[in-house]
Amino acid sequence: MSVSAAIATHLVLALTLSSTVLVVTACGGALATGPKPFLLDWETSPSEVEVGESFTLTIRIYEVQLPGEHGGISVSFPSLTDGSHSSDTFSSTVADVEAVSYTTGLSNVAFHGPGKTIYHKDDNRMFPAEYLLVESDDPSWLPSDDRTLTLRITPKLGGEFPMRLRGWICAEEYTRCKRNPVSGDGTDQQGHGVTVVTVAVSPTSN
Repeated sequence: MSVSAAIATHLVLALTLSSTVLVVTACGGALATGPKPFLLDWETSPSEVEVGESFTLTIRIYEVQLPGEHGGISVSFPSLTDGSHSSDTFSSTVADVEAVSYTTGLSNVAFHGPGKTIYHKDDNRMFPAEYLLVESDDPSWLPSDDRTLTLRITPKLGGEFPMRLRGWICAEEYTRCKRNPVSGDGTDQQGHGVTVVTVAVSPTSN
């Protein structure tokens, strides 16, 4: 083969490989993003309150893509670092939290107060909660499921009241889990990505 022919052949191979890489990259990006495992919506009503007034936080999971053996909604409250709790209420000097309703019944909603042992995503190690975690957990999820958790929160101090929320569905027990959000606005004490929601709390007008 002549030198010019060899150069021409090399150029053709290089262009072919370049095109292949571009195609693989494009396909990989499309496959990586894909459809979300489920949709997660939330709403606060109202979005601003005075000290002592209540608002509701409603979180919804719907349009589930694949069935799961466990899943639910997790809401954590980084400002609620002490207080007392029962099966469906929490009370502190900062705010009170109450579970109002859940699609499959409040028996599936648990209050994990500060100091209670919870899981961290790293090696599933257990540690004492630093602040309140409210979590629903259902043993079965189907693509037709549409579930909503509603909490009533009554702040007792002025300022921004933060909440961190996320949804999760696991294919097998508590493994092979899909989450929304995947990364989110930040992380919670368990190391998972969350959507950060805040409600403005102003001093009482009187």
